[in-house]
Amino acid sequence: MAGAATISGPRVQVWMDGELQGTSNAVSWGWNYDIRNIDLLGRFSTAETVLTGAEPVELTLGGYRVFNAGPHVTCKVPRLQDLMTSDYFELILLDRQTNQPIGKVHQCRAYGYAESADAKSIMTMTIHVRGLLLGDESGENVESSGATVLPPAQ
Repeated sequence: MAGAATISGPRVQVWMDGELQGTSNAVSWGWNYDIRNIDLLGRFSTAETVLTGAEPVELTLGGYRVFNAGPHVTCKVPRLQDLMTSDYFELILLDRQTNQPIGKVHQCRAYGYAESADAKSIMTMTIHVRGLLLGDESGENVESSGATVLPPAQ
């Protein structure tokens, strides 16, 4: 029997650099393009809109705070003393039913977190991640050939 066509939360797993990140209970992500209005003298309305680029991918991971598995351990948030040497990671949102990625974010960096403790509640944490490119089950988004790249770090 085939599974459901719609994807539910229990089907999604969060993987960071090939390791299952097991404390997440929510994840949201978004990717926007830059769009510019073309406004002309002698006209009250915009004449055209032009797509000019892509913004970084923004992700928010919500999860349970587990002792000895805080944001620096499980979610790749660098410690202050490691900022100069921290590296990118790849984040994959995997559908457990099909074993296919429904989101694949390249060149990610975790850049912040918040934790919350409430009376009669489970302690939670929220991790903020920014990545450069987002792909999904329909394929990858890649720069076209000939795009400018930064020289390698020394």
